[in-house]
Amino acid sequence: MICRQATLGLFIFILFVSSAFRSFAQDSLSSSQVEIKNADVFRFSSGPQGELRYLKGNVQLMHKGTYMECDSAVVYKESNSVDAFGNVFILDHDSIEIHSVNAFYNGMSRWAILDQQVSIQNGSMLLESPRVDYDMNNSIGYYSTWGKLTKDKTVITSKQGTYYNEVDEAYFKQNVHITDPDFTLDTDTLIFNTKHSIA
Repeated sequence: MICRQATLGLFIFILFVSSAFRSFAQDSLSSSQVEIKNADVFRFSSGPQGELRYLKGNVQLMHKGTYMECDSAVVYKESNSVDAFGNVFILDHDSIEIHSVNAFYNGMSRWAILDQQVSIQNGSMLLESPRVDYDMNNSIGYYSTWGKLTKDKTVITSKQGTYYNEVDEAYFKQNVHITDPDFTLDTDTLIFNTKHSIA
């Protein structure tokens, strides 16, 4: 009898913990979803990718402190991701301004693929490229086709580059060319401090 009561008590305890865990997981997932702040046109549909939300006109989104604007977007609820189209603007960490024609944003990994006429500006530092992969967790931008970084009067171009916002550094590889009022330089690799403009 005592053994049955103990077993029943253990079963109830496990059931309670399991239920609480599921509730916590659902709340955590819900709080981390991409938030729709505004759209002139809002439409729902369902398909193989799950629930889709079509947004058009003055689209404004928010996710974990990152703000996004665009002309239109498709929000994929299950994968917590966004396809953004037209005049994409992203404000990251309240100081990094990102512009592109189109963008794909994965809310699970907080990774963005910025496409066409990409610019990333932080103070007087401006990075431009046809395409940039951007890690919003660590504020790191990557390009592998061509890019140009401008800081005050210094201009650096290269085929590949990585910009590390948190440490104020940029790494350049392949066909690196730097133009400065005091000198010009061609090299295969270069490390540049974007805060102090030191190569």
